[in-house]
Amino acid sequence: LGAGQPAHQPGDQTQDVLLGVVAEKTGYPVEMLNLDMDLEADLGIDSIKRVEILAAVEEMIPGLPKVAADQMGSLRSLRQVLGALGHGSNGVARPVAPARALGRKVLRAIEIEAGQTTGFPVTSGTVAVAEDQSGLGESIVAALQGRGMKAQMVQGELPADLSGLILVANGGQWEATEKFLKQAFLLTKQAAKGLRESKGMLVSVSRMDGAFGMAAKSFDPLAGALAGLPKTVAHEWPEVWVRALDVARELDGEAVVSELCLGGPVEVGLRPDRRLGLVIDSVATQAGEPALGEGDLVVITGGARGVTAHTAIALAKAARPNFLLLGRSDVPSAEPEWLSGLTDAAAIKKTLLSREFNGKATPVELEQSYRSHMANREIRQTLAALEQAGSKVEYRSVDIRDRKAVKKVLGETKLGPVKGVVHGAGVLADRRIEDKTAEQFDSVFDTKVSGLRNLLELTKNLKALVLFSSVTSRFGRPGQLDYCMANEVLNKVAQQYARQHPECKVASMCWGPWEGGMVTPGLKKEFERLGVGLIPLEGGAQALVNELSHPAKDEIEVLIGDGFPEPERPAPRVTAAPASQLAPVLERKLSTENFPFLESHVIGGRPVLPVAVILEWFAHAALHGNIGLRFFGIEDLRILRGLALENGVEPTIAVSAGELVPDGDGFRVEVELRDQTRNILHARGTVLLAPDLPSAPALEPVNGLASQAYPYEPGQI
Repeated sequence: LGAGQPAHQPGDQTQDVLLGVVAEKTGYPVEMLNLDMDLEADLGIDSIKRVEILAAVEEMIPGLPKVAADQMGSLRSLRQVLGALGHGSNGVARPVAPARALGRKVLRAIEIEAGQTTGFPVTSGTVAVAEDQSGLGESIVAALQGRGMKAQMVQGELPADLSGLILVANGGQWEATEKFLKQAFLLTKQAAKGLRESKGMLVSVSRMDGAFGMAAKSFDPLAGALAGLPKTVAHEWPEVWVRALDVARELDGEAVVSELCLGGPVEVGLRPDRRLGLVIDSVATQAGEPALGEGDLVVITGGARGVTAHTAIALAKAARPNFLLLGRSDVPSAEPEWLSGLTDAAAIKKTLLSREFNGKATPVELEQSYRSHMANREIRQTLAALEQAGSKVEYRSVDIRDRKAVKKVLGETKLGPVKGVVHGAGVLADRRIEDKTAEQFDSVFDTKVSGLRNLLELTKNLKALVLFSSVTSRFGRPGQLDYCMANEVLNKVAQQYARQHPECKVASMCWGPWEGGMVTPGLKKEFERLGVGLIPLEGGAQALVNELSHPAKDEIEVLIGDGFPEPERPAPRVTAAPASQLAPVLERKLSTENFPFLESHVIGGRPVLPVAVILEWFAHAALHGNIGLRFFGIEDLRILRGLALENGVEPTIAVSAGELVPDGDGFRVEVELRDQTRNILHARGTVLLAPDLPSAPALEPVNGLASQAYPYEPGQI
């Protein structure tokens, strides 16, 4: 991590130049380009054209880092190209790539098509509706009853003929919403037998902003926890139909019931003018100004051991802030001399048995003593490593759920005002819904949620807020209902805080499983079986440092890791293009059966129509009906949208051509390619035709080169 000033740092100029060069090399207007376009699928930029584009950018901006040839093939989007063109430093150490690059994906809300009508998920029995306070629930019951369904509001006891449970978090009052979330868990637990036997439905309805907290500044982020219920139930009770809705406040119960009659993804956002789905897109970090600097005080919850210890050390090496570490372990004490030289677990336990128990202890007592001493040692090592990196550090033992205790600790620190918070505290109590107790749920949920509330209420003017969430919050996981719900709260708090405090760098990092984290050996084997990679401690810590220097402010919920079982991506809603003014020449269904070559041109797992084929079709379309003319060339070719087979759709495509227009010694014909099924304009251009092709230029002898064949046979030489 150097501290020199780079020759050039990527910024608006680099981005503008890159987009300008891409526009020049491809023919696409700059205004239709965006950094997340796929180089091949969306822009038709092959490996050769990548070299041309990078060379042109480097020529226009001298001093940019050279992009290695073996790196070019891994650049999938314009954003990744931009990131590859800039690395540098500005006095404080800059982030570097982890030894093993970790997958990084960002959650986004996109407009999706209306689902096909499938009918209401249940046809008999009673649908029970529960809510936190008077709001949408009564309207849902009325809408169900208006369709002839049996439906009723419930608070405690569920009906004997239960076939559906709809849980509604209107939000607005933290204590009321939190109480309801815990009641929702108990109601779901109570509903297990009825819903599973009837193959019924479980639906969560939050009322944040109709976009799962990704659009508004003002909403109740606690309500976001409710989506964790159906996502967990989908794993534990696969026979139960589930849906998680986030509904804008302008909509009523009829909109909810109508949505439940449509097919679609598990998570759907409803706004008055649109229907939204959630997707995750791969986005690499870029080097930018670090959010934290030397001397800034960072509060890290989760103790001074394991994952949080490694992230603190990496941050200390990168920016040298000061640290206040909060954990449950006791404040470390000096290690006994008779223990300090021992590192082998068996030798340590043998010595402890002799020194502390006089040779008599149960295995449980000995293990507890061993863990206590090792925790003490690890904390001392962490504090020493932070000080060695140039940071000042304090460690305090505190229950972060206790607001008074947290306030006292923050008030007593001598390291300055808090400028950054890394909330890494968390506990697990994995049990299936039917077996999980209220006490277990509260312990997991409150450590995450109440702890975060205390931290945010007791700090202000933060430069950085990093929340340790989990991929469990995105995909759900058997046994982790409480963990899923709690981390969803963290995600939505981060969304809201980022909009309310644009000066603060905010990230809710949805980590995959860490090596050395809360992953047990049994769970590690399960992850290996599923193909889910474990995050190395050093690599994960560096990913956090990189995130704090990433300039994007709209990438809030970030998934880190590899091998996640991602659900099917919802199909985006596509705005129809204006009707074509050209005459169709060719119409055919685009499928691998009709065009087998598509199976050999797959990008990102999708068969994609090659640009070369589009060029050939355009030439034939222009020649059709213009007998006697010859194809001379094509101008102003624009690929407006890559044409790929995805989501099971095999569109009918049409190649159309306009009138023959004289142009000097030749003619021009406008051509276009459309998806007739959804009326999407994919490509257009102008084909040049001519009565005859020009004669090829004769080759003149150059520099005395012979103008005849070599006069000798090989045998004569």
